[in-house]
Amino acid sequence: LSAADNTPSEAEITLDNSGGTAFALVGNDLAVLDKNGISLYDFAGNKLYRYDMPLASPAMVAGGRNLLVYDTDGKTLAMFDAVSKVLEKSFDYDVKAACLNDLGCFAVITAEKTYRSGVVVFDSDGKELFRWMSPDKYLTGVALNANATVVTCTALTNKDGAFCTELVSYRRKDRLADVRGHACAVDRLRRERRLCIRAFRQRVFELRPRIERHRPRVVQSRKRPLFPRI
Repeated sequence: LSAADNTPSEAEITLDNSGGTAFALVGNDLAVLDKNGISLYDFAGNKLYRYDMPLASPAMVAGGRNLLVYDTDGKTLAMFDAVSKVLEKSFDYDVKAACLNDLGCFAVITAEKTYRSGVVVFDSDGKELFRWMSPDKYLTGVALNANATVVTCTALTNKDGAFCTELVSYRRKDRLADVRGHACAVDRLRRERRLCIRAFRQRVFELRPRIERHRPRVVQSRKRPLFPRI
């Protein structure tokens, strides 16, 4: 379709028919993912860029003007925008699922050496914000809120010998602690300021008689003319 008036476009795009092809909109452009890499086309059929990435089980998610590409059987993940590749990250264990919000923050389900499964949240620059790892739950899906402070996951667990699916949410506690700590610090400074002002006023009140007693007297004298009258 044409991006201008939603009329059918005559542009044609040749796709890889080997399977695993996925599509997503990145702004006003069309992203095409296959087992050999990612391509971005405008609505006139022009190829804007192509990145070759061998992917056994390709997957991608779109958020805002960004695109997250990963391999569910691999350990690498890459983010793209409408111009080029933005960042790429590698993990010690497979990337099982990922999500992306409109700000470019993203969450990744992976594992660690001593944990079966867990989720790691990053900002738009790829810096880790927080993580949660579980020794007994197996996370299968993930969603991230608008400001990347709460991540919600679907988890498979075993209770009394039966498997069940749970919906669990994790909050970025360090950020809340920072906010609360800042508020406490501001309140403490305000209290200390009020006490200092009160102590200063009390000290001035106590010293006022002494100040009045030692204040020098000013004697007003009659000014004499510079030149005598004739």
